[in-house]
Amino acid sequence: MKRYLFALLSMCIYQIALGQILQPAGGGQYIFPENDEKCLSEEDRIIIKAQIAESRQALKRSGKLQEANEEQIVLFDWPLQQNPSLGWNDYYGISNYVDQNNSGALLDYNCGTRTYNGHKGTDYFTWPFGWYLVENDMIEVVAAEAGTIILKNDGEDDDHCSCFGTWNAVYVEHADGSIAWYGHLKKNSLTNKAVGDPVAVGEYLGIVASSGCSTGPHLHFEIYDANNDLIDPYTGSCNNLNNQTWWQNQLPESTPRINTLLTHSAIPQFGCPGTNESPNLDNTIEVGQAFQTAAYYHDQNPSLTATYRLRQPSGSIYATWNHTSPATYYASWWYWEWTLPSQGPFGTWQFEVTFNSETYEHAFEFIDPNSPCSNTAQNTWIGPSTGTWNGADSNWSKGVIPEICDDVVIPAGADIKILSGNFAECYTLQVDVNATFEVEDGAILEVQNP
Repeated sequence: MKRYLFALLSMCIYQIALGQILQPAGGGQYIFPENDEKCLSEEDRIIIKAQIAESRQALKRSGKLQEANEEQIVLFDWPLQQNPSLGWNDYYGISNYVDQNNSGALLDYNCGTRTYNGHKGTDYFTWPFGWYLVENDMIEVVAAEAGTIILKNDGEDDDHCSCFGTWNAVYVEHADGSIAWYGHLKKNSLTNKAVGDPVAVGEYLGIVASSGCSTGPHLHFEIYDANNDLIDPYTGSCNNLNNQTWWQNQLPESTPRINTLLTHSAIPQFGCPGTNESPNLDNTIEVGQAFQTAAYYHDQNPSLTATYRLRQPSGSIYATWNHTSPATYYASWWYWEWTLPSQGPFGTWQFEVTFNSETYEHAFEFIDPNSPCSNTAQNTWIGPSTGTWNGADSNWSKGVIPEICDDVVIPAGADIKILSGNFAECYTLQVDVNATFEVEDGAILEVQNP
């Protein structure tokens, strides 16, 4: 009995030691590489507009494009979605809004400077590990509003880290005659639908990549109204182009959120194709292995403190700490380095962060490849407050009396005995505060990892 109480006391001391501030081993601001030139030159834009005009005339002659109804209200849904297999909380940052100032100074719709000189769209970059996301077709461009495809361009290289070449893009005209440009898409990823075909709101158009004048994977989203005037879909005090929002639900300029939590086998590296973007993703950690837990944010700011936790397979906290960003960043990341105890507990651990009233979780496995119990499972007493270990399968959360690879939990309020003459086994045993556990004389309990 004393042995189990000492283990619990030691764990409590460790939690308290890490309960306030634990500085990250590294990380910080991530800056999406900026272009020295515009996403589209004015020459390119003139060519595209001429192609659009020619295509529209052909589509009208064939009856595939109806006359615009400028009284029709057009409001956009979000133009991106993640492949369901990715499973992140979010996947983007915003590097640039439409530039509202034509005099050379920078001005976005919200009176800030989140733009570059002469920018005519909104840039949504994928974050983190944009090239990993491109390679695996993880971030999809979808139609923000229903309409008709009036132009497509495909077949261009999509792995650019600097400004050259032509982009892959889809252009959609809406019922009111406005047109949305979706640019920098992945080669050969564009929708199979042809020019002149209708698309529904939310329908797949392509994959985010880095074709044309682009320094990394992002979507350039550019809007023109029926009069071919540039539109900024975001309404704000400094939007000089239009008075109303073009969104169904306009998000604030800053939306502090965690995009994802990840575990890494080595410190991740960011870069371009050929310069080593290395995510080093690893969800299976072995005994003796050093690894990193990392949190990836967009719009993080110093007014919000994040609370981090590492939870053991039983759900108990192994470590907890707080961290606050030193500045406001469009994208940021922080990592901490660990080597878990060689004696375990083994099984599914949770890396957990509470930030801006949301709690995020990432599961990883901690295993001993040389142990017969490299994959353990929690088995908690759920029977009456007083009972015997070997009494009934239904008294245990797994529906079976504990086995050799079970992490057993005796919860608070329970009074459990192993009766004389009985044999019991488990991998780990956790007796919570205010629980009572007794092994009678003549009983045997084998704990593989006490």
